[in-house]
Amino acid sequence: MDFTTLFFFANILFCAAYVVRDILWLRVLTIVACLSTFPYFYFQPEPLYSAMFWQSAFILINVFNLTNLLLERRPVELPDDISRLHTLVFRSLTPREVLKLFSIAEWDIAKPGEFIVRKDQIANHLLLIYSGKASVESDGEQFAVTGDGQFIAEMSYMTGMRTSADVVASSEVRYVRWTRKKLDAFFEKESGIKNVLQVVLSHDLIGKLKQD
Repeated sequence: MDFTTLFFFANILFCAAYVVRDILWLRVLTIVACLSTFPYFYFQPEPLYSAMFWQSAFILINVFNLTNLLLERRPVELPDDISRLHTLVFRSLTPREVLKLFSIAEWDIAKPGEFIVRKDQIANHLLLIYSGKASVESDGEQFAVTGDGQFIAEMSYMTGMRTSADVVASSEVRYVRWTRKKLDAFFEKESGIKNVLQVVLSHDLIGKLKQD
């Protein structure tokens, strides 16, 4: 039996694997293509065992990566509070990416009249309001109010400069806090989430400037 046609089919699949954009389909096509070469290699006058060995190695590598991809793409259910912030703030991130980001976050509550941020301090935390209102004040004068889904003192956090105002809870404020140290370590592994967060922070700043 001539297995040359099957071998040509395998090479067509290899070409298709390099064309598709979805990495999952690249893995699937590569696995099928590798499997399709086995009859051709085995039924040669002298079986090409070395070629079969390397094809087996390629299959194992792609099966491992394919398994990881499928696990990463499983649907995830967000807790209600994180789901709300996903809708309000982090729509550009997938639910799985949002879960990763919030895995290093801390939740806190400020009572009415409590300072969340003090003026002339180094901002070593990125702060995001989940619910409630906070007054942005300087020298006892209020010049802005922040609320649900808005960041606090993000300009100071981004630039490393000292905060220019106090932020005081007008009502009970529940907010999320990320430490700079944890975020920096996280972004070394998740550069894509870092890029999205930078865009989100920029949009937040632009929105506040428009309100002013």
